[in-house]
Amino acid sequence: MAKTLRVVAVPGRALPVPGIRAAFVGLTRAPADTPDDQIVHRVPGGLAYVSAGPVEVPSDRYHRQALRVGDLATAPAQKRSRPAAREES
Repeated sequence: MAKTLRVVAVPGRALPVPGIRAAFVGLTRAPADTPDDQIVHRVPGGLAYVSAGPVEVPSDRYHRQALRVGDLATAPAQKRSRPAAREES
């Protein structure tokens, strides 16, 4: 089994980062001028969060369960680029 999972945040859901107050997996605080259609989560007190894009998390029980219940989603696979062909001179 892989040691890490590549995940993205699910709009409307926020999985807390264990041990870090006001931090959520795959989310980052939104600047004050962020349009409402880009905000994926709000918390009481006026804080808003936007998606941080795909992130790597440990493949532990906490994160696997979050995938199962829909608090996180599996990130799309990254496209691997081919190494550039070397020119011989």
